[in-house]
This record gives sequence, structure tokens and C-alpha cells, in this order.
Amino acid sequence: VVIPKKAAEHLLKVSKFIDEVLVKLAGMPPFYKMNEVDDLIGTLIVALSPHTYAGVVGRIVGFTDSMVCFAHPIFHAAKRRDCDGDEDSIMLLLDPLINFSKLYLPDRVGGRMDSPLLITVTINPEEVDEQAHNVDICYRIPLKFYEAAEKGKHISEVLDIIPTIKSLIEKGSEIRTAFTHPQSSLETRPAESSYKRYGSMLEKIVGQLKLAERISAVDVHYVAEKMAETHLLSDILGNARAFFLQKFRCKKCGARYRRPPLTNTCVKCGGEIVQTVFRGAVEKYIELVEDILLKNIRNEYLRQRIMVAINNVKTTFEKEEKEQVSLEDFF
Repeated sequence: VVIPKKAAEHLLKVSKFIDEVLVKLAGMPPFYKMNEVDDLIGTLIVALSPHTYAGVVGRIVGFTDSMVCFAHPIFHAAKRRDCDGDEDSIMLLLDPLINFSKLYLPDRVGGRMDSPLLITVTINPEEVDEQAHNVDICYRIPLKFYEAAEKGKHISEVLDIIPTIKSLIEKGSEIRTAFTHPQSSLETRPAESSYKRYGSMLEKIVGQLKLAERISAVDVHYVAEKMAETHLLSDILGNARAFFLQKFRCKKCGARYRRPPLTNTCVKCGGEIVQTVFRGAVEKYIELVEDILLKNIRNEYLRQRIMVAINNVKTTFEKEEKEQVSLEDFF
């Protein structure tokens, strides 16, 4: 695995912390004994993708100025992660082995995500996602492939022309890799994904739409509709449902209630009862969808679904106009 230099600098600090834990708390000799970033070369790490609980062991073989982890597609697929720029995480192997416990995890749905409950030491290429099996392993692309492309042939008709990892697996051959264009450097620019550089979801959506407008092969209306349908609309509906079905908890003892007591205090300790899902979680995408996406959505059915969802949220949280009255108004 080739890791970012910034990550290497952080792992160097982590190695010193682990050595200090071993010496001062466990009474054992230090393990890593690293003084500079280059000492990390050859060190075993555990890579863990977001929202998963199975890490994969790898070995550091180099560093890059880009904010990305370079590794074989089979390695990324073993982490259940596509090579599409999503965020990832790496940690020194000894860190999860001595500094992790299930006692640290919350006892709620999703509490076990993003934790190294399992660690894969050996990767079986047959068990990873089939998407990684489509990586080609040829050193030269034959002329027949270009001729087939010119004729517009289906991909199934050229599978025997371009060897892939899948073909090696089917033959029971050793998994190898190849490349068609030698490079002196793996780094490209920009060195950091725009998705990571942008802070808010609004900036990310606006950036994606601007990019879609500049690419002639991309339909900006289709992009907007897909973002709304697959992500934003489902978030609005899901968060609204969670708000109405939420439980309440005591700030003091943590007791949970399906319905808050009439006294609004905990029956066990007298502590304050608070919500577990808040209004902001339901409304966070409303302005974004109204101001940015709706003007790019041409599908009338989808537009009406979004408007109904937005109107339901606005009606639920409609601000009541409070008018000060005197006692004389009641007589």
C-alpha cells in the first residue's frame, strides 16, 4: 500500500504512543522504535472502509503527496470499497490489537460500524466483489480490440481478446498484474478530491452540478434528478420518519422512553428528558433541494414527490405567530 505522506506523519506519532503504552502501562519493551517517516516502510497496517467492521492487513511500501491510498483493486475490493475516491482509513496493526475493545462501542443500531471487529490477513481473490475481477492484465492492447471497438461490438464479444483477473481465476492461475503505459510517477493533480475539500453538502452539490454543466457528455438534469431521488429525498423522508417515531432519553441516567412522561422528568432519577432526533436533522436539506435541485429537475413525478415531502416538513415545523393578548380580549 502506498499511503499519503500526511497519513505517514500521523502514523509515526501513533507508533510513539503505542511504544509508550507498552513501556509505561504493560511493562514491555517498545515495538516500533521509529524516529522518522521512512521507518514506516515495510510496516503492517490495517485498512478499514467507512461503515464496515472488517479490516484488511496490508504493508506500507511507499508514500505519495496525493491524498489517496494506492493499492491493488483486489485489496480495495476486500475492504468493500470501490476505487472511486471515497474516504478510507488506515491504522498500525498493533493499534487495534491492543487499544480496541467492544466495550468502547455504543449499544445501538450501527454501533459496530467503523470498528475493526474482524481482520482479514489473507485475501482470497475469488471472494471479493466481481467488479475487481474485470481489471485487465495485458501489457499491450491488441489491434483486434480497437477493430472491435470501431465496429461497436458488445463487451462480451471481446472478453477473449483482453485477459482479466477473472480469466486467471477461472483457469486457477496465479493472480498477476500488468500495465500498458509505463509511468515515472503515480501522482496526479489535483492531489485531493474536491468532495473532501468542500466542507458542506451544499458546496458539494453545487460543485457536482457545475461540473456536469461543463461536460457535454453529461446531462445536468439527469444528475440533479439522481441526486435528489437516490440521496436527498430518501434522507428527508427517512429523517422525518425517524423524528416522528423517535424515543426520548434522560440526560442524567440515560434511561429511554417510548413516550416522554407528562412531568417531562425521568421517573428513575428526576433528570431532564430530551429528544434523540432533532428538527435540524429533518430540515437540513430542504433549502438545498428547493434552491439548487428543483430548477434542474424535469421529471414531473419526482418534482411533485419532492414538493409533497418538503410541504409536509414545513407544515410540521411551521412557526406559530404568537400575538400578545390581554385578559380583556377574553371578555
